[in-house]
Amino acid sequence: MTSRIRLLVLLLCSLGIHSVTQCQDLKNRLASSKTLTDTLNAVYQSLEYKTPAHKDTKNSWLVTDRAMVYTVFEQFGHCGLVTKNGQRLEGEDSSSVVDDVSHGRVKLLVTRRTFDDQLESIAFQGSKVLLDTVYDWVRISRALGSVGNTYSQLKRQSSAIVDGTTEQFNSEQRYAYDIYLHALNPELLLWHTISGVASDRSKISVFAQLGNDHLNLPFWFKGTLVYGLHYGFVDDVVSNDRTYEKYSVYAGIETPINFSVQQSDGVSNASVFKRRKLEASGTGVFLKGSLNPWRDEFISGEMKGLVQFGVEVSLALSDKLDYAVDIPDTFYSVRNHLVMFARLRHLGIFDFGAGFAWHDVGYYTRKPPPPQRLGLIEPSNRVFLPFLEAGVSEDGSFLQYSVVTSFDYDFARGYGFLGTKVSFVFGNNFGVELRYFKAIRSSHLPVWQFDNYIVLSPVIRINY
Repeated sequence: MTSRIRLLVLLLCSLGIHSVTQCQDLKNRLASSKTLTDTLNAVYQSLEYKTPAHKDTKNSWLVTDRAMVYTVFEQFGHCGLVTKNGQRLEGEDSSSVVDDVSHGRVKLLVTRRTFDDQLESIAFQGSKVLLDTVYDWVRISRALGSVGNTYSQLKRQSSAIVDGTTEQFNSEQRYAYDIYLHALNPELLLWHTISGVASDRSKISVFAQLGNDHLNLPFWFKGTLVYGLHYGFVDDVVSNDRTYEKYSVYAGIETPINFSVQQSDGVSNASVFKRRKLEASGTGVFLKGSLNPWRDEFISGEMKGLVQFGVEVSLALSDKLDYAVDIPDTFYSVRNHLVMFARLRHLGIFDFGAGFAWHDVGYYTRKPPPPQRLGLIEPSNRVFLPFLEAGVSEDGSFLQYSVVTSFDYDFARGYGFLGTKVSFVFGNNFGVELRYFKAIRSSHLPVWQFDNYIVLSPVIRINY
């Protein structure tokens, strides 16, 4: 009997020891699983040979299409890939991110691997909640390839994008270059920075401006050329407005142009190259600024607008001393001007604006009695032109267009102008722009104005 009891005790002890051993072994395995996962991730990350030069060759781009961003966000959410510090979003964080995505404040920073063109990572930018970047093309393709083949669309960059580059995009600063060729307002981008956390960016470019539409003097009919530097700050990328800037400043010099084309002086002549009735009488300083203080919904979540205010001023500082031989002895000249405006842009496809333009026009002789070099024959004429604008535009698709009609009127002299500006650009690269101005009550026109103006210009934009 005693031997049987001893045998039972030994059996229970052995079973207990075996159970304890199994539990301890299971705990050890669970504890080592995280280490194993970290090890595998480290091995996976090291498969790509990484050097600073190698990173610079990766192709990254920023996706701004609201529908595409929402689709990726939704599909990632179904797969549990929308996280903050490795945890799924809950409560206020979840509501905040959904609101940012729905209102178009979130963009996608997409990076493609160098060696096989698969997507390496997708990062959400612009949200008030800092979301984790999604890595691993297998996870990304599984999440995005099952519904509408979103993965392939991102790889083809078929949605609205900005600033595609072969440089590492999410660095402290990146530089991009852009050439905008236009007969009336060409521009060359010199310097451009962008933050890797948000969509804020700054740029500096060289610009030129020939003529002034608000004065009804386009092309060379004002007799001056403006050139200088343009600084712009963008607080967010607006997918349907490639020219959007939170604020911008233009500073330059307005100088006389020294070329002309001999053509008829007929008042109703529709030629583009009519002989100018105005000549520049000096050099001045040119300043222009704009501000977009509000960018929010005005009617519904899908109908947003940009409220823009702007001012432009030119002040003559010195008189012109040397004139070409074909410049007449007496001529009219615009010395100073001021333009102020307010615009409501992209209210759906509609644009509206209002403002006023003021300028003075003097009648001068370039052969005054010594020691003068330039003489004013009669007191300057001051012209005040209130104006209204309305039109339609689309700037976020392959075909970018703008059709704007303007109307201004000088109540003191009883005349005005009806203007139309039409532009079409294909793929943000090539296009054409037409500007036409027709006088109202042309019998009341001052002697320095033509009855009509027509200007045609090609548009070429080069990114490199």
